Amino acid sequence: MLITPEKRTDVESLTFIEATTGRFYTTQKDCPYLSVECIWSNQNYWVNLQDQKKPISSMDWDLSNNSNWASVFDTTEEKGEEPETPDVVDFDGSVEDEDGETKKEQIVEEKLDLPPSWVELIEIPQSVFNQRFGEKRQEKVVLYSKAKHEMFPQHMHKEGLTSRVTVYEDEDYTIPVEVREELYARADKLVRRLRYPLEGRTVEDFDPGRTRKLVRLEQIMGKSHKMVFNSFARLDGLVERSEQFGKEMVEKFEGRDDRLIYRQVTVLSEESSESSQTFTLPGGTVGEFLVDEMVQKFSKDPNSLSNLDQDLPNYAQHVVPIHSLPEEWLWCETWCGNTSKPRAKTIDLCNNPLTKEPKLNQATRVIGQRWTDLDEQVKAVAVADVGKAEL
Repeated sequence: MLITPEKRTDVESLTFIEATTGRFYTTQKDCPYLSVECIWSNQNYWVNLQDQKKPISSMDWDLSNNSNWASVFDTTEEKGEEPETPDVVDFDGSVEDEDGETKKEQIVEEKLDLPPSWVELIEIPQSVFNQRFGEKRQEKVVLYSKAKHEMFPQHMHKEGLTSRVTVYEDEDYTIPVEVREELYARADKLVRRLRYPLEGRTVEDFDPGRTRKLVRLEQIMGKSHKMVFNSFARLDGLVERSEQFGKEMVEKFEGRDDRLIYRQVTVLSEESSESSQTFTLPGGTVGEFLVDEMVQKFSKDPNSLSNLDQDLPNYAQHVVPIHSLPEEWLWCETWCGNTSKPRAKTIDLCNNPLTKEPKLNQATRVIGQRWTDLDEQVKAVAVADVGKAEL
């Protein structure tokens, strides 16, 4: 926006107002613009005919100079000519003609017929208008009961702060309990930060694009930290990593090919001479930690044979070759069929995923009378033992 001193008493020279920051610049010094191609107002539109390589301070700003500025709409006022046809005629006052007769004087009001704007009407709510920042005003503070709200223009605070709300324990604003900060356009993608000074705890939220796909970081100074990641953007499927300094580290995963979902590493706080551990865990500036115990958990593979062999390490089937026993040594009605049953040396009463028949019922049906006899013998022994116990 360009302000001219003709109709503004508070402006001494041509002054620019940068709409994005609200800063003022004069045409004589500190002007950040390289060139001005055109100027328009509610009356006309002027095209700059001067060399665009010239600095702003050496340009001619007299819009009536047709050699430097070309007006799109030629008005009679600029040419110094009388209008041929008045747009609006109003009869006000009276004058005498050559014959001495009185007649009404015609007053001509010139109007520039500009096309309507294609831009919607700008509406600024009063609440937003009250938060405006002036030329030298870099901060706005509103005080509440036990709270303070600080507001900053975008791109003006060195840390990228746009808002900071501080909650205090007392009415004198001396003991902060919670600090909520909103940030904008930071290189590290930090957009929100919560601080609890009395607890030494900090929670930070990040926009997408952060290094290592970090989404949230929660820290307790000198004790622990917890990191939450965007697992879909990471190759290792890491969802969360929490660490108790000098004690343990816990990682959670999802979507991995090896079906790893959990890993816990417990470390020794001090190196013990009795320990024979040789595995170490990097500890950053504090050195390395000796690994005392590591626990890993794996999710169930829906394509595994876990319904047949409960002790089978199913997560390792694609790494360690696992061979099945011959059919006569591991006969199963679900997978083998009745044609090979006479040759069976052992019968595996595995669950049928289609019928889900109880195993006792299946044993009675598959093994027959032999199973019934064995079952009766077991029941008789159990009854006898109970009788002896009662005596």
